[in-house]
Amino acid sequence: MVSSRYLAQELFQGLGPEGQKKLEKSRVLLVGCGALGSVSSQILTRAGVGYLKIADDDQVELAYLHRQLLFTERDAELSTLKVYAARDFLSQVNSEVEIEIFDKKLTTDNGPELADGVDLILDCSDNPEARRAIDSTARSVGIPWIYGGVAASVGMVKFVAANSGESIENWFDFTAGSETFSPCQDGILNTVPLLVATLQSNEALKYLSEAHDRINHKLIYFDLWENEFESLDVVLNEETEAKKKQPE
Repeated sequence: MVSSRYLAQELFQGLGPEGQKKLEKSRVLLVGCGALGSVSSQILTRAGVGYLKIADDDQVELAYLHRQLLFTERDAELSTLKVYAARDFLSQVNSEVEIEIFDKKLTTDNGPELADGVDLILDCSDNPEARRAIDSTARSVGIPWIYGGVAASVGMVKFVAANSGESIENWFDFTAGSETFSPCQDGILNTVPLLVATLQSNEALKYLSEAHDRINHKLIYFDLWENEFESLDVVLNEETEAKKKQPE
């Protein structure tokens, strides 16, 4: 007797067979296929979401491999576009999931078209411009998105509900720039994006399976090196505690 590939998830009371059916009908736009996207795309594909669109214009490089788990040395040697390598790998992981790729950046101009027909956007980007475009796109089409940020040993995650009045400007200080906290300056501990992406994907599974009462609406902040974990309330104004310690 062959068991369902999702049997373990269906046995989990929080999801169950009905939740799994909802996952199989769900549609997700994942923006960025680097450290966060490598993990989130695998989790969602293995969990059995129905449709996954991945947008990224970058190529695989050797320096990415310590934290970007979808890719190989061969991908880096060939400078393969990340979205093509991701599609090839993920289609072998779960052929039941429809994988669509877009090998350009998401912008405020193309965002609404890319997000048309999807239920949720996952922010797996690594720069303020992309996050502003994601935030604007999600608000324009009326769907939620999930922020994820990583730098050094710090990670942050935030579920942004549709039409909630929340904006990334409420917890991310764009005026501070990269001098405050930047992966380019401070590096990245490779365990951090795994946890950020896992937390993002966990909130995504809750939303997509319609377990909306279990969603964490606070800003999750942690420093794995210092063993610090916090959940912060976000207020709808320009001054928040979270702004003082954001990664980019």
